[in-house]
Amino acid sequence: MSDTISGDARALALPNLLRGAIESARDEADELGRLPGHLIAELRDAGAFSLFTPAEYGGLEVSLTTALTVYERLGRIDTSVA
Repeated sequence: MSDTISGDARALALPNLLRGAIESARDEADELGRLPGHLIAELRDAGAFSLFTPAEYGGLEVSLTTALTVYERLGRIDTSVA
C-alpha cells in the first residue's frame, strides 16, 4: 500500500486483505494446534504485527482504538488469529 495512505486506513484494511489467507489456513491450524508458519509470514508481511510500531521504524503507528478494531475484525474471521 502507498505511503500516502494513513496507518489507520492501512490497518483497518488488513482483515479484508488477509481474509482469504486466514480462511484457507483454518483447517491446517486446527490440525497443527497453532497458526501455520505461512500464515504467520503473511500476517507479518501485511503489517499485522506492527500496529503499534512507530511509522519511522516501518510500523503502522495506530491508536489503541484502531488496533482493537483490527483485532475484533480479525477475530470475526478466526479467533485464533486475533
